[in-house]
Amino acid sequence: MTHFRFLPFLLLSVLSACGSDPPIIRAPDGGGASGSGGGGLGGSVSGCTAIGCPTGIDVRFDPPITVPGAYSFVVVIDGMGVAHCGASLPLTGVQRGCSSPEYIVMLSGSALPPDQHSLPGMHLTVTTGTSVTIMVQRSGVEVANTTFSPNFMSSYPNGQRCDISPCITAAAVVPTH
Repeated sequence: MTHFRFLPFLLLSVLSACGSDPPIIRAPDGGGASGSGGGGLGGSVSGCTAIGCPTGIDVRFDPPITVPGAYSFVVVIDGMGVAHCGASLPLTGVQRGCSSPEYIVMLSGSALPPDQHSLPGMHLTVTTGTSVTIMVQRSGVEVANTTFSPNFMSSYPNGQRCDISPCITAAAVVPTH
């Protein structure tokens, strides 16, 4: 029973730690951390996390593109041609990419056998526009052609007092055939 004589001191130590101030989180440079398009810390803020967020539009192809071939993608926002992208299945070490770094074709399964490679969608790092058209062709044959109106939403994944600016996101599903 003598090993329980320290229990009151242990409980007192734990309870006193619960009432202490929250930790101050700082970026490695001593200032606040920031993420692209929001989700960062604005200086040294007590009790904030540093969750980032992918600002822009997440586009999911339904079903994901899996048929082997050379694909071309055209993204049009508010009637203006914005980006041309290219990708091939099966995935190889070299993909054509997009004419603008703000547009990304998602590649999936590169470590898997070629018959499991896919193009599941795109990410567009735009936060404006009322009409988005995505056209996809495989060797000149239409695979998808969809126009949608993004429903942009603002969020503060670290809390409004912690984030410098909001994360502005939207999501869309583009049917493929």
